[in-house]
Amino acid sequence: MGRTFHLCTISGIPLKVHWTFGLTLLFVAYVVHLHNLSIAASIGFALLVLVMFFCVILHEFGHSFAARRYGIDTLDIIISPIGGLARLQNIPEEPIKELVIALAGPTVNVIIATLVGCYLHFVLGTELIPSGDNLELLGYSIDFLKFVFTINIMLFVFNLIPAFPMDGGRVLRALLSLKLERVLATRVAMWMARLIAFSFVCYAIPSHNITLGLIGVFVYIMSGKEYAYVKMIKKVSSKISEVVQSQYTSLIITDPFQRAVDAYQNGNEKNFLVYDEVQNLVGAVPEIFIKDAIKNKSIPETIADLMSTKVAIISKNSILKKVANMMSQEGIAICAVKDENKIVGVIDRYAVEQFMKA
Repeated sequence: MGRTFHLCTISGIPLKVHWTFGLTLLFVAYVVHLHNLSIAASIGFALLVLVMFFCVILHEFGHSFAARRYGIDTLDIIISPIGGLARLQNIPEEPIKELVIALAGPTVNVIIATLVGCYLHFVLGTELIPSGDNLELLGYSIDFLKFVFTINIMLFVFNLIPAFPMDGGRVLRALLSLKLERVLATRVAMWMARLIAFSFVCYAIPSHNITLGLIGVFVYIMSGKEYAYVKMIKKVSSKISEVVQSQYTSLIITDPFQRAVDAYQNGNEKNFLVYDEVQNLVGAVPEIFIKDAIKNKSIPETIADLMSTKVAIISKNSILKKVANMMSQEGIAICAVKDENKIVGVIDRYAVEQFMKA
């Protein structure tokens, strides 16, 4: 996420600001200069920007508190010039939970708009929408409140556009997930997002609306990333039975090391299990050992001369994510896969990487 600065912690949730938020000051100065605003209107515009981001913060806390209801913590909330982001510990796969969390943010904007709207209509007896888009109106308190009302309505509508990464994209995915498998639901939601992104760009080009065009490009990219992420999560949640190699070359500790080199060069295997003379698993020959031996033109005499004792025996029902993390953390290149009391195959880091790329 880049460099951020901690502002405060509210209800156990760190609130941070991204370093690029400072560009907002330049934006305010640019608008004030461009429209040649009076002092009162300039102050009003600066306050409106601050109020808008305050509403964005409340929006993100809406997501966070809804997630907390389901036992999901929020790592932090980060504010940047393009909005806010509540980084949840995880996104629930249950459609109803995701739907509630996704709708909680826009609901906050509805509540804010309702409160401001009621004050404008019932207390002040005035209209809810500003009489125009002239920023000079921000110099008047009543018109300032009208802009606050309008901004929250816009935040509500914009966030419910059915396209990732907006809340509406997650709402759409949650509704689709009630009938479809999650990855398929995400794929449908991704193509909906890309259709919307395409329409944004098509409208932006003839109308010279650069902002809308950039939003379209952003939506197109982020929707693809969301789909890739969900596919990856599904894969790492799979059982290792999907990547187990039942046919594999096993080496004996007294074998010539050249046997490992030949198996590596002539086949598709990258890492090998090593057994002793009575078929006890004693170690492994990782790919890196073989590569180094070939590169240095120094082939050891036997397997025992160059092998690793780092090897693990895992159940065929193990979850891929946990196994991959264990292999990475402990530097294990290959694992033996056991079914009851019998080794039925192997899984190595190369096979995991290929599975994740597919």
